[in-house]
Amino acid sequence: MTRVIKIGGNEMNAPGYLWDLAQQAAKLAEDEGQPPVIVHGGGQDIAMWQTRLELPTVKVDGLRVTDAESLIVAQMVLSGHTNKQIVKEMLGAGLTAVGLSGVDGGLLRCHKRLHPTADLGLVGEIESVNTELLTSLLEANLTLVISPISSGVDGLTYNVNADEVAGAIARALGAETLDYVSNVPGVLNGTAILSLLTGRSRGVDRLRHHCRGHDPQSPQCAGCRRSGCPAGTNRESGRSGNRRRHRFSSPLNHKHFPDKE
Repeated sequence: MTRVIKIGGNEMNAPGYLWDLAQQAAKLAEDEGQPPVIVHGGGQDIAMWQTRLELPTVKVDGLRVTDAESLIVAQMVLSGHTNKQIVKEMLGAGLTAVGLSGVDGGLLRCHKRLHPTADLGLVGEIESVNTELLTSLLEANLTLVISPISSGVDGLTYNVNADEVAGAIARALGAETLDYVSNVPGVLNGTAILSLLTGRSRGVDRLRHHCRGHDPQSPQCAGCRRSGCPAGTNRESGRSGNRRRHRFSSPLNHKHFPDKE
């Protein structure tokens, strides 16, 4: 069974979070016969270093505007510090983990993302995934920890939204499950907050995730819809009337997802 797990940058600074993630990734590898593929963000640390370096943080529709200087920071954080933190915890849990970015081995190829009202700078949109490379590494029983920094078809390097990267990788691998793990307590709809939790089994939470509060037609959610994974398809929710949202499962313990019901 192939499973892709996307974790956000905000969660990783919580005490014990990465240890818990690694322990449960090891349990999933044992139960499913193959370690999961981990895709991660790192927005909180990127913002912190941009502040320290007096670089402005600008977002448009949830996407971080990335100029040349901001890209350097993003690469250092995502492909360096954050990636290796996760790899270290995976190794500690007994998994043979390897940290990669989308640049390594031509893993992820992208083009510049266009926005109708703003120039996002060096923000990319995935065009292709090197499935052969991913498959060969997974066949070697390696736990892949992937940063979303990717190579552009124009020869430039781009920062790509990690949600989209997870969806593209899941689609390329034909993954059975695509998990989105988030500290967002629910689906934000104006002032309404709808709980993500939809049931639990043996300590495993089932989540409905609305792509971090983005509109279903946003690029983040579009990547999930295109994933082709059972967990990435749109499902109706009785609690939200006629609104459609994505349904995902999370392998992480419930304590990371406070129940607002």
